[in-house]
Amino acid sequence: MNNHVMQNSNRFYWGRGLLIVAVSFVVTTCISLVVFPSAQAQTAQKGERKSLLELNFEIKDNQEQIDKLSEREEQYEESIAIRQEEAQSLENQISVLDNLIGRTQTQIERSELEIERLNLEIELIGQRIGQKEEEISDEKGALGTLIREIHRYDQKTFLEITMENARFSDFYEQAKYLEHIGSDTKDSVVSLRELKEQLEVQRTEIGEKRSQQERQRTQLEGEKRTLDGEFDHKQYLLEETEESEEQYTQLIDEIRGEMKSIDSEIAALSRQVQNYPPDEIIKLKEDLDMLHWPVSPDHGISAYFHDPTYPYRHIFEHPAIDVPVPQGTALEAAEDGIVLIAKNAGTGYSYILIAHTESITTVYGHVSALYVSEGDYVNRGDIVGLSGGQPGTSGAGRLTTGAHLHFEVRVDGIPVNPLNYLP
Repeated sequence: MNNHVMQNSNRFYWGRGLLIVAVSFVVTTCISLVVFPSAQAQTAQKGERKSLLELNFEIKDNQEQIDKLSEREEQYEESIAIRQEEAQSLENQISVLDNLIGRTQTQIERSELEIERLNLEIELIGQRIGQKEEEISDEKGALGTLIREIHRYDQKTFLEITMENARFSDFYEQAKYLEHIGSDTKDSVVSLRELKEQLEVQRTEIGEKRSQQERQRTQLEGEKRTLDGEFDHKQYLLEETEESEEQYTQLIDEIRGEMKSIDSEIAALSRQVQNYPPDEIIKLKEDLDMLHWPVSPDHGISAYFHDPTYPYRHIFEHPAIDVPVPQGTALEAAEDGIVLIAKNAGTGYSYILIAHTESITTVYGHVSALYVSEGDYVNRGDIVGLSGGQPGTSGAGRLTTGAHLHFEVRVDGIPVNPLNYLP
């Protein structure tokens, strides 16, 4: 047999290896599709499917509404800033609180719309996954046809094929046909692999969207708690002052004195760390990089360090971040350290102060329960107490606007932005 005939005959037998590879890939793909339920089946359970065009239109409309709410939120903040520059009075303070309430209500509306938008985006990705699954199904069907054709030829011996083709031209045409099928099979395997990779990317994306949605729901819960607290604080202020300007002025003077005393106490204790006995100081870290969040940050932040919208900025700059968590949430130590003070002030402002290095301390404010005492050594993540802040409850104090953790970081007794030390 000459070389030309041998080359053509060999084309029949390379198909066996390709057949094994193709079948293996198809089986693997089928298994992966069993593990992940069909996106179409999931969508069908929710009712009639929307078209991709409808979903994109709804997402665009949703984003426009979110943008409008963001503008309204900025207007409330501008109004708060203007009010804070005016002469202080009960009427003015109530106006500031009303604007805070309006801003929080707007934030809640925006968060609800963002959750709705994520729902739409998840549905949109689900539709695309459904399309990919259809394409994979079609590609698998075409590949199966090609594999069966190769398999049919692969079962014949070279002698059988030669006997079936009396003329060399017939033999040659069959060889060319099989070569064409083999090429199509390779292309189909590559296409199927690419579709599967695209499908995995979209499944990862939909998983990330669902995680983002859960975080948004948690933040929404925090915003609702903040709103409840702002309403409670407004009512407290009206009752405490009996809507009298004179009593309001007296209340503010008292609170200003209390806050100044607390700040002086914390600053002094923070600076006294260097005077601790050497065997105590050696327990402290020489330096630290990032602190541990004392509560979950997923609830968002209701007031920032030196927040320009803080309602009592005319009394003092807000020296902390406020994290809206449910009353009674466990408070974890931000880092290893020594408890400098764990102050129980009854219904006044209760707090915990912990030294982590000779210069860096942390403060946990509005504490409703204390689990540590002065001199205790704590490890990073240890539960040191429970959060509070609900107006009128143990440890809340008189300037709280709802259940939250007031968290400070101080360097040599001076408050710094905690976000610079948190991941």
